[in-house]
Amino acid sequence: MVVEQKVKIDRFGNAWPATLEFCPECGQPDNCGDCTHKQLTTSEVGWLGGWVRLHSEQKYNRMHYNFVAKRLRNHYPHERRAISDTDVIYDSGARRVIEDIAMEFAHRFLADNPEFDAPAFLDQCSPDPESFPFSELWRIDDNE
Repeated sequence: MVVEQKVKIDRFGNAWPATLEFCPECGQPDNCGDCTHKQLTTSEVGWLGGWVRLHSEQKYNRMHYNFVAKRLRNHYPHERRAISDTDVIYDSGARRVIEDIAMEFAHRFLADNPEFDAPAFLDQCSPDPESFPFSELWRIDDNE
């Protein structure tokens, strides 16, 4: 099961867990109603549980997407082995873990870049998109 953490971006570009209470004017955490609407320092953002984001720069780029997809694709046990029941259980467990990791990266990359094409990335993670279409995982996740 993939757990997606919802985030909110304040007007200064910092990301916050959506479970916090926010100032309606600046979007920064405000649980006691005395927000100054001034930008918090990097250490204050970290202390309050947020992430500092750069306004014009993204944390990840195409090089990261391709590297992660290749590593996951190369470790996916796509050949069916019927040596023993243990191997079948191991293969299905390994597949599920790799699919979960791919989904987690897709969510992180999308949070970093709203233009990111998550279904295309997920299909790049698959050793054979025809037999194992990881993009179907994204459609299932969207329906939940």
